[in-house]
Amino acid sequence: MVYEYIKKSKKKRKEHRLKRKGNIALDYDLIRKTINESSLETSIYVGGDSSIIRNKGEKWVLFIVIVGIHIDSNKGVKVFKQAAWMPDYGPLRLRLMNEVWAITAVATELIDHVDDRPFAVHLDINSDVNEKSSIVVKEAIGYVKAMLGVEKIIMPAEDKLTEEELDNLTDEELDNLTDIEKTRYSVHVKPEAFMASVCADRFTRV
Repeated sequence: MVYEYIKKSKKKRKEHRLKRKGNIALDYDLIRKTINESSLETSIYVGGDSSIIRNKGEKWVLFIVIVGIHIDSNKGVKVFKQAAWMPDYGPLRLRLMNEVWAITAVATELIDHVDDRPFAVHLDINSDVNEKSSIVVKEAIGYVKAMLGVEKIIMPAEDKLTEEELDNLTDEELDNLTDIEKTRYSVHVKPEAFMASVCADRFTRV
């Protein structure tokens, strides 16, 4: 009797929390305003996570995306949350990539407003091949770079050359130069992706 009562009470509390949560949209105007009013030493993080929720025989996925603004990179963090519910379609790869798509969509909205501030994208996937989420590591990082952009710069083996110096190089000399990717952001996976594995994970628990 006591066990059944506790079980029913937990179920009712869970249903109440599910109804109360709903979808939550990010206030981009407020986020941009917060970024613009912060110092150039402030770090901006975008990360996310998801969890499967079972309710009345149905399976849903709660997707969370977090924007963290770490004031001066040594003070408090202002946290903004986006929450979205979707039916669970089954395959792990699809759920993981849905996380990546949601995180990248938010990062795309903010990247032109961070200026020279440190900007990092945190994905809740693991490069360890023993972890299930490792199946999408290359695909996920490639997608983020494709959407946020990568600037390739030509760099010689030792020192960077000016445009005039590059124009004077022979084809053979040009072939000896190395292409280097330059981005205005960094992409992190677990265990370095703390905005995903710690902060966003906290909000996926119903």
